[in-house]
Amino acid sequence: IEKKTKDKTVTVTCPDGIQAGQNVEVSADGQQFQVTIPEGLAPGETFEATVKVIVKEGNTMISSETGQQAKLSVEDVNRRVAELQTSFFSQSNALFRKNL
Repeated sequence: IEKKTKDKTVTVTCPDGIQAGQNVEVSADGQQFQVTIPEGLAPGETFEATVKVIVKEGNTMISSETGQQAKLSVEDVNRRVAELQTSFFSQSNALFRKNL
């Protein structure tokens, strides 16, 4: 399965103890990358690096205790959340009956 990627520019600060040519780990869009510190950069200075992040699709994976998985679109998730919400009238009516 081929995953879609896009270029993302990240600003990186050169950490103490790291020299030009060494790699540091950065994160972008929840993904980890290794970037190389360029020549002539001192600790504390920043530079921009371009990384290829995997584009997340509009689906959400859910799994059950049995290990079965299902793909849900953003619309499906929003619909399910809306179905879980109880109207104010229903909540107040239930509270009223509880206190009788």
